[in-house]
Amino acid sequence: MKGVLWDGSVKVVDVLRPYIRQGYILGKTVLAGITHIERAVSLGMIPIEVGRILGSLGIVRVIDVGRDLDSNLIGKYFLLLPRYDSIGGVDFDGILTEYAVLPHNVLIPISEYYIQNPEVLVYAELSYIQDLIRYVKGKEVLILGCGPTSYVITKSISKLCNAYIVCYHSHKFLQKIAEVGVYVANYDNISKEYYDVVLVLTLSSYLISRASKHVKDRGLILIPPTIPKQLTNLLCLNLITSNVRLKILNYGDLNTSVNILKNDLGNLKNLISIVDDYDKALNSMFHFWRVIVVSKLLKT
Repeated sequence: MKGVLWDGSVKVVDVLRPYIRQGYILGKTVLAGITHIERAVSLGMIPIEVGRILGSLGIVRVIDVGRDLDSNLIGKYFLLLPRYDSIGGVDFDGILTEYAVLPHNVLIPISEYYIQNPEVLVYAELSYIQDLIRYVKGKEVLILGCGPTSYVITKSISKLCNAYIVCYHSHKFLQKIAEVGVYVANYDNISKEYYDVVLVLTLSSYLISRASKHVKDRGLILIPPTIPKQLTNLLCLNLITSNVRLKILNYGDLNTSVNILKNDLGNLKNLISIVDDYDKALNSMFHFWRVIVVSKLLKT
C-alpha cells in the first residue's frame, strides 16, 4: 500500500500494512488532509523519527481493532484531529496512507453523512473557534500570524472584540485581513504593547517566543490544538515566573463550526486543493492552504 513517509524528506512510498497494537484500530483512510503541520515537518521545523508515516488530519472507516477493543467499532467512521500533545505523523504514525493504524483514544466518532464533503476536514480543524469565542468577547486581542487561518478566525471574532493582527514578514494575505476591519501590521510596528488576550496562529518561533511579552498581568495566551507542543516549549518556559495564563483551546461541535465558518471559508475555496492520490497531494502542498486526499472508493 502507499503512504507518505518522512525519510529525511517527504516521500510517497510503498509501506507494509502495520500490526494492530492494543488500543489501536486499523482503518481504511477515507479522507486525509495536509496542513501546516505536514509542511512544518517537511521543512524541518518539527523533528520526527525517520520512517514515520505523516498525516495529522483525516477520517477512517474501521476495518479491524486491537484485541482489547470492542469489535462493534468495525464499520464505523472516526475523525483524527491534531492535538497539542498527540499528533498523528509526529507522535505516532499518521493517516496519510491507504490503511492507517491509529490509537483509538484520540479518535472522534463521526457520521458517514459528512464524508461526502471533503471540506468537512477544514471545518473540523477550525472548530476550536467555538472555545475561542468564550475567551475573547469584549477583550483587547492580539493575533500573532497572517494567512488564511488568521483571516477566517479574525472575520469570525472581529465583531466580538478589538482584534489586532501582527505578522513577522510581509504576507500576501495582509491586505485581505485588513479588509475585515481590524488593525494589521508587521511586528516591528505593533500599535500597543499589552493586550488582554494573545492568540497564537503562527508557526514562527520568533513570534511565539514573544507572545508572553504582550499580555497584561493575569492575561491569557490562547493556543489552538493544531500548534504542536514542540513549537511552544519556549513559550511555556517564559511563563513559569509570570502571572499569565496559558490555555489550549478545545475542538467544538462540527455542525456548530460549519454554521459559524461556512461563509468565511467559502471565500477561500480556491485555496483548498482536493486530489485523489498522494503524489498529487505532495505536488500541491506548498501551493495551497489545505490539501485534501479523497479515497478513490468515494469517487466511484
